[in-house]
Amino acid sequence: MKKSVLISQYFTLDENMMFITGSLIIVLSLFLTLMVVIPGKRKKKTIDTMSGLEFEEYVAKILKNNGYKIYLTKSSHDFGADIIVYNLGTKKLKMVIQLKRYSEKIPISAVQEVFAAMFYYDADISVVLTNNYFSNASITLADKIGVELWDRGVLLALKRGERLEKYLDEYL
Repeated sequence: MKKSVLISQYFTLDENMMFITGSLIIVLSLFLTLMVVIPGKRKKKTIDTMSGLEFEEYVAKILKNNGYKIYLTKSSHDFGADIIVYNLGTKKLKMVIQLKRYSEKIPISAVQEVFAAMFYYDADISVVLTNNYFSNASITLADKIGVELWDRGVLLALKRGERLEKYLDEYL
């Protein structure tokens, strides 16, 4: 004789139904667990958790999506520029960008590197673009030698589709 369990006065489960119900619960639990763990379904990295190379590719994609002709330099021995923007504005200027994805304020060395890169790549404009902000020494030197400093606010504005030219009035 089959055993059955009285769940309520209107519904009973025999052993087979209890086995099927339990199995379905286990399968559903496994499925939901796998949905969370499957590669490609993980959360996207934020600009603050990307590697330096991922950050360079991220910014390059933003600039390309905004319609700029760019060149992403090799990841090492880049002479101080990570991205070169060509044919900028009506004067067809060339701009070098040094990218810094840092968790602290950007040091003066970034300004020095991109300034040197401007001469190496025969560019008209030099920029340091970061996910963060700049040290006082960086700001002082950049003001003195004409390097543009673009912080997190500018980066997020570019992501929203804002044009580079907005920040380059004095050159264009």
